[in-house]
Amino acid sequence: MDYEVFIVSRVREDYVHGVTPHQAAVNGLGHNARVVTDAALIVVAVFGGFMLALDPVIKSIGFALAVGVFIDAFIVRMTLVPAAMSLLPVAC
Repeated sequence: MDYEVFIVSRVREDYVHGVTPHQAAVNGLGHNARVVTDAALIVVAVFGGFMLALDPVIKSIGFALAVGVFIDAFIVRMTLVPAAMSLLPVAC
């Protein structure tokens, strides 16, 4: 959730300064994509490390958490949220 604040606050900042909603979303994602990607990959790697355990329950939990974080970071937070903010200028 912390890395989502980087994207949304940058989008809001650009929108308040008169940039169109679409361009504000592009700028917000463009300036913060590396931070979000790095944070997501670190968390995915940590949860993926649980798959090295011998217990199958821990392996399945680690896999599920890694996949969940990956989907959340890359599909929801880096695709759907900026798209929604550019389509709904009220959200900015």
